[in-house]
Amino acid sequence: MKAYLTAFILLAAVVSAEHPSNGQIKRSIQDFDFIMDSNPWLTSSNAAGLHTLQTDRTSAVNVLFNKENGGFMGTDESADMFNAGVSTESFVRISPKISFSGKMSYSYNYGKDMGGNILMFPSYNPLNFVENTDTTQGVKIRELYQIAGGISYKFNEKWAIGANVDYISGNQAKRKDPRYQSMWMDIDLSAGARFAPGKNFALGLNGIYRKTLEYLKGGIYGTTDKQYFTFVDYGSFYGKREFLESNNGYILKSEQRPIFNNFYGGSVQIETGDRIKLVNELTFLIRDGYFGRKASSFVTYFENSGYVASYEGNLLIRKGNNLHKVYLEGSYEKMSNFENSYRYLNNPGEATVVEYYAQKQVLDKNIVNGNIGYRGYLGIDNLRPSWEYGIDATGSYTGSETTIYPYYRLQTIATVSVDISGLKNIISGKNIYTIGLNAIYGMGFGTKNEDGSYASTSSDAQRSSDTNLNWDFEYKTAGRVTGQICFRYTRLFSDKFSGFINIADSYTQALQKPEFMPESYRNIFTLTLGCSF
Repeated sequence: MKAYLTAFILLAAVVSAEHPSNGQIKRSIQDFDFIMDSNPWLTSSNAAGLHTLQTDRTSAVNVLFNKENGGFMGTDESADMFNAGVSTESFVRISPKISFSGKMSYSYNYGKDMGGNILMFPSYNPLNFVENTDTTQGVKIRELYQIAGGISYKFNEKWAIGANVDYISGNQAKRKDPRYQSMWMDIDLSAGARFAPGKNFALGLNGIYRKTLEYLKGGIYGTTDKQYFTFVDYGSFYGKREFLESNNGYILKSEQRPIFNNFYGGSVQIETGDRIKLVNELTFLIRDGYFGRKASSFVTYFENSGYVASYEGNLLIRKGNNLHKVYLEGSYEKMSNFENSYRYLNNPGEATVVEYYAQKQVLDKNIVNGNIGYRGYLGIDNLRPSWEYGIDATGSYTGSETTIYPYYRLQTIATVSVDISGLKNIISGKNIYTIGLNAIYGMGFGTKNEDGSYASTSSDAQRSSDTNLNWDFEYKTAGRVTGQICFRYTRLFSDKFSGFINIADSYTQALQKPEFMPESYRNIFTLTLGCSF
């Protein structure tokens, strides 16, 4: 914790220092989110483009309180959930050649009557673990810490280089037997360059390395005369259950077991135009990982591989004080997971070693995501629009085959949603009043499970977590409508500092009464206090 406090003090010192002005002295009016939305280089994985910042500096500090109620939710959520957090983020041009970005955040999540998924981010890994029954639900707490920073150096009008680092750590624990605990670490590194021979063209290239590590451990602190089981989810809630206290299980009480993932690759960025600008970013990452330990006397239970290819395009059309943005995003992910067969060799006078004699594929998963949308920003003054409006369409497809030979499960899930939004900023003296509305429609379809076997068998062993399967599929495919409203009051204390309070509420209603989810609605109330400088 001391390291985070030290880093926060250093970051605050950097962003609070005065820097040369470029004439835009009314920094308090500037909209931090609009500055990021209108410049794709600020959110790119290539930090070499940070020097394209539209102002000398922009910073924001937010304190968030969030209350969620209602059982229209995923298997890793709670019908009674509280969230709180604090974050600070800055973009600063330190000198004509050096630009900087920094971010720090802390979030706290408290959910009642939670069970289901054990991992902190269950859809991210090719292997999952879930509680074997819904009778052991309890309070679950999650904390996440983040510190990130980027820097770019501009040699001249043509060449610039940059690098950034994003580090996240966290922990999660359930306060009822069986008491599963997780520790999370995520580090993302990038370094690249940007070449701009003229104002109408720029080319960027950067390398990316990401590593994630999650440690798992089980615990029983109450009476020990009751047996607890963990369901090992190979994919689509198809797998096997194991006794938590078994010494041969995947999750133990006496030892932390790690899930490790590596991503490495790069991105290329191409920018063309000036008043009408097209910014493209194409990313390709190879992934590999494992569950267990890479050592001669320890077992590597699973090994995974795959890749991720993604595209992000932004068409920016500037006309007077207006900006029109059309964006397109798409990604394809291939994920495979393999289970190792092994045995222990105990030679007299020598240490016990693990010998692997076979490997079989247990998961073949393909994920496609797409997003297309339009945003309009009208009456822009001091980097704050008077009007914002837009429409956004999102779609996804997941197809997976899970194999526990001779059995298999096929599953397909497709989802679509449409979001229409509008926002109005009213400036009156030193006060800014903001009203925003959103309307969202979503639905899905697919095959929940198609189970079969490659050979005849009479086994009746449990292979499916039906409670989680039914709940998860219903949540992802159920038709729903969502209405959101927000009100923000901003006070301009000076030309360089403003404070605000934002109140928002989102209500989701299922179009049909759920069969497996606890309830048909979800309400999220959010209160945010913050300042910009």
